[in-house]
Amino acid sequence: MDKKMVETFYGSFLHDIGKAIQRQVKNPRFNHQTFGSEFISDYTDDEEIIDALYYHHNQPGDKKTNLNVADIPDDSVAYLTYIGDNIAAGTDRRYEEGGKGGWNHQTPLSDVFNRFGISQGHRFLHPYEMRPELPSDMDPIDDMDEFSPEKYTRVVNLLLTTYLRLKETRTRPKPTCA
Repeated sequence: MDKKMVETFYGSFLHDIGKAIQRQVKNPRFNHQTFGSEFISDYTDDEEIIDALYYHHNQPGDKKTNLNVADIPDDSVAYLTYIGDNIAAGTDRRYEEGGKGGWNHQTPLSDVFNRFGISQGHRFLHPYEMRPELPSDMDPIDDMDEFSPEKYTRVVNLLLTTYLRLKETRTRPKPTCA
């Protein structure tokens, strides 16, 4: 896999990790793009990945995290991350929760098949309980268990552990056949 594809994967996969970081604290002083890019810069110096986390929005105004004010290359993975984030926002549930928009940070992730598929419903994911080694634990369930700062900490630790494991497998030498 070439470097640009790896950067696109990590930038896109981790682009909203700042939301979990932000929700661990009572009075956040930054937006989730800033939290995420600062957090990931402790684990990588790859500017493409960091930029994807920092510039994946383009809100009105001239916020320094807006893609339209970014001084990044024309082929930056931040553009792909921005497009993917907008596609995902097309299924954004914020307008369903309270009817007015906004975000309830205690609401868990919804199953994508709540909107798509034959049997639509109201199923939720509980990522703080997910264990990749037990895929059935990742199945959506009908119960909505509210999130707390402690649960966000567990999500961040799971993502970080998984990221470091993936990064380690990229640096291991490939086995050779004798």
